[in-house]
Amino acid sequence: MTAPTTQRGSEMLFVKLLVNERLLDAEMALVSVRKPELVIGLSRRYLDLLEEYRFELKKLGGQEITDPRYASTLARELTSQVRQAICNAIDVTRREIEKVESLLESLTVISGYEAMMTLNAMSFMGLSTWTVEMGGLRADKQFLTIDESIAAARELRCLAYTMKKRVFGSAAVGQDG
Repeated sequence: MTAPTTQRGSEMLFVKLLVNERLLDAEMALVSVRKPELVIGLSRRYLDLLEEYRFELKKLGGQEITDPRYASTLARELTSQVRQAICNAIDVTRREIEKVESLLESLTVISGYEAMMTLNAMSFMGLSTWTVEMGGLRADKQFLTIDESIAAARELRCLAYTMKKRVFGSAAVGQDG
């Protein structure tokens, strides 16, 4: 007995949704990125796809199956298992969204103090004695404005991510940082 076309379409929707190749490609691009200047853009793309994926999963998980052919005990159990798989996928996606949001925040929301900490941790310009002072950061005879310091810290953080997948700041829970 073959499934009707509409049922087959739903089955394909489940498979395409649960195995989302665009999402997997975006994740692999971010995980394997080697160019620091690409990290923020790839993170944003991956985050957009994750949010789209979660939205589609929620829509799919809320669909009711009213076809009387699927009212048997076995059909109800299988439907329950599929719904549980969707709930699990939503939960995994939520955690991944939080992780990518945290990464993006660590790369884009940097205070002068955090810039100083990053420059010192990464020995920027061969110096690890950067201090915050009026209008910028100073180490020995070197001076950077706050904007220059933040830009340098962002670049160093992106570099650290590409080299070691190191994340700074509040995103660094359980990681180097």
